[in-house]
Amino acid sequence: MKMRKDFRQLVLESKKSEQKGPKQNHFIDSQTASVNGHEGVSFEDINGEVQDESVNSNSDEEQNKKPHIDDLSCPPPKFSSDESDIDSQSNGTDVLTTNATSVVGKEAGGRKKKVKKEVGSKTKTIIKQDKQGMIVADSVEEGKKVKKEVGSKGKKVKKEVGSKTKKIIKQDEQGMIVADSVEEGKKLFSWLIDPILPEDFIKNTWETCPMVLQRSQPTYYDSLLSTPAINEMLKTHNIQYTKNIDITSFSEGKRETHNPVGRAHPAVVWDYYSTGCSVRLLNPQTYIPKLRALNATLQEYFGCFVGANSYLTPPESQGFAPHYDDIEAFILQIEGKKKWRLYAPRKKQEVLPQFSSGNLTDEEIGKPVMEVTLNPGDLLYFPRGIIHQGHTVPGCHSLHITLSCYQRNTWGDLLEKTAEDGEIEVQISVGCTSIANGGGRSVGTAQSQADTMELGVSLIPAALKIAMEEDVSFRQGLPVGYLNYMGVVNTKRDLPQRQQFLTKAKTLFDKLFEYAPVDAAADQMGKQFMHDALPPVLTPEEKQSSVFGDGLRMVSEGKVVNRVEIEPDTKVKLVRAHALRLVTEGDDNTVRLYHTLDNSLEYHGEEPQFLELSVDHAPIMEHLIHSYPKFVSVSDLPLDDLAQKVKIPLTGLQVVSDLWERGLLLTEGPLDIIDD
Repeated sequence: MKMRKDFRQLVLESKKSEQKGPKQNHFIDSQTASVNGHEGVSFEDINGEVQDESVNSNSDEEQNKKPHIDDLSCPPPKFSSDESDIDSQSNGTDVLTTNATSVVGKEAGGRKKKVKKEVGSKTKTIIKQDKQGMIVADSVEEGKKVKKEVGSKGKKVKKEVGSKTKKIIKQDEQGMIVADSVEEGKKLFSWLIDPILPEDFIKNTWETCPMVLQRSQPTYYDSLLSTPAINEMLKTHNIQYTKNIDITSFSEGKRETHNPVGRAHPAVVWDYYSTGCSVRLLNPQTYIPKLRALNATLQEYFGCFVGANSYLTPPESQGFAPHYDDIEAFILQIEGKKKWRLYAPRKKQEVLPQFSSGNLTDEEIGKPVMEVTLNPGDLLYFPRGIIHQGHTVPGCHSLHITLSCYQRNTWGDLLEKTAEDGEIEVQISVGCTSIANGGGRSVGTAQSQADTMELGVSLIPAALKIAMEEDVSFRQGLPVGYLNYMGVVNTKRDLPQRQQFLTKAKTLFDKLFEYAPVDAAADQMGKQFMHDALPPVLTPEEKQSSVFGDGLRMVSEGKVVNRVEIEPDTKVKLVRAHALRLVTEGDDNTVRLYHTLDNSLEYHGEEPQFLELSVDHAPIMEHLIHSYPKFVSVSDLPLDDLAQKVKIPLTGLQVVSDLWERGLLLTEGPLDIIDD
C-alpha cells in the first residue's frame, strides 16, 4: 500500500496472537498530514483492549472460526446452504429455514447454566448469554412461548416471540429484563471495525480522514454476501434494471451504464460481466437477510439510515469514474482484490459536501493521497467528499459491500428542519394592516401577513444555503446517538450531552446571521412593496417636468410639436423615493428595476412591473437613488466610465432618457423645446 504524507490517515493491521490472553496490542502506523490548509495530526501507537473474546479470540482455532459476525450477540442469521442466503420473500422480514433441536450451555456470572431449547420445523433459535448476562433469542415460530431460567434464584421468565421477529433482552443488576438495541448496534459496529473501539473511531477518524484495516483474515466478512448468493438472488427474485441493479463500465475516461429494460436474468447479467462490465446491486439488503440484519442493527447505533450497495467487478476493469459521495462509506472486501486510489477534496466547499459529485477526470483530481489494495476481510473507510476510484488487478475479480450512512444528517440539515417546522418565528411587520382608497383598492390583514411571512422565513433557508456552502461546521454530522437525548420527550432530562448539543446549536444559530443575506431579503421586501403600492400622484408642476406633461404632443392636422431632449446639463431626480427598487435578479449580466408607475388602482391588478438593465448601468441608478431628493446634472452621473467600458459614447445619456420616458425621472423644470 502506497501512501502520501500530505493526507491524514490511519492504517491498521490486525494480527493474530500466538498466546491466548485478555488483551491484544493493535499497532497504528503514525502518519502526519494536512488537508485544505489544516494542520495534520500525528497518531501514535495505540494499545486496544479486546472487549469481546467471541469476536477477537487469540487462539488459532478461534481465529479461523467463521463467520465472526455470527459470534456477536446480535448476528445476522446463519444458514446451512447458499440457497438459504436468499430471502424467500421480498417483504423485508427475516425468513429462517433451518431444522434444529439444540441444547446450548453458557457460563455467565461465574456459574454454568444449561438452557435447553427445542426448535420446531423451519425454525432456528439462538440463545446466548455473555459475560454480562446478555441473553439473545431469535425465533420465527408463530405464537411459540419460550421459557427461560434466569438468575441465581431460578426466576422463571415467560417470553412470547411472535412470527418473524427478533428481540434482544438484557438482565441488569436488579434482575429486570430490558431491551437495548443501541448497545447491540454498538457491539456490531465494534466487530465491523475491530480492533478499533467505536469511541476511538468517532473521536479520531469519523468525518476526518480515511482508515484502512488489513486483517489477513479472508473470511471475516464472507458470511454477509457471496457471488453464489448473488446468482441465487437473481434466480429467485424479480430484480429490475436501474431500480435494483446497474450494469456499468468505465473505459478511456468515459463512464457508461448499459441497463436493459425489465428484469435482470442471471444469464444476461453474467454475459455483461464476462465482457468486462461491473455489476452494482443498489439495495441488496432487501433480498439478503444477513445484510439486512446488519444494516438494521447498525442504524440503531448511528441513529440514521444505514444503506448498502454491492459491487462485483471482473478482473482488470473499473466500473465507475472518479467521484466523491455525500455519505460516510465503509468498504467491506468480500472476495478478490481491488486497488483503491483516494484523493483529497479540491476545495473547502467539497469537504463533507451536501451532495455527491458528477463524474470527474484524472486531470481534475490531481495525485492520489492514498493507494491501497484491499484483500478479503479488509475494510476501507473514507468520509464524504473524499474522491475515490477502484480498479481490479489482473487475474482477480472483486466483490465488495459499501455500507453508507449520514446522508443529509448534518447540523445544517437540523437547522433547516427547524425553519421548515416553524420552530423559528420570523416577524417582519410593515406597520399597517390594510390599505384603501376611493377606487376600492384594499388588502386584508391575512393576505398582508402571509406575504410578509413568506418573505421573512425565506431569509433562514437562504442563510443556511450560503452557510452550508461556505462553512464546514454547518456540514459536520450530528453527534452519533443524539436521538437518545434530544427531542420533545427528552426536554426535561438534565444530561451533559443534551446541554452540549444545545450549546452547539445556539453557536451555529448565532453564526448563521453572518451568512444571512439581509440586504437581499430587504430588496425582496421592497420588491413586494412595489407590487403592492399605488402609482405616484403627481402635482401639476411635476407633470410639466415629466413625460406625463412635457415632451412631444400632436396638434391639429397631424402636426407633432414640443420636441425635447435630455442634455448633459439637464438636472434630474427620481419621481419618488419609493417608486422604484433596484434588485439583483436574473442572470449575472442584468439587474431589475421594479417600479410602481404602471400599477393598477386595484390591489395587484397588474403583475409586478420592472425594467431589465445591464449591470453596467447599475452605477447610474445607484447615483440617482443616493442623490434623492436633490436634482443632479446628467453630466455628474458616472457616464464616462460607462462609455469607456462599453465603448459606446453617451450610452448613459440614453439610459437617463429611457428612464425619463418611463416616467421614473423628473427634470428640474420643463425641458427646452427644440426647433425643427
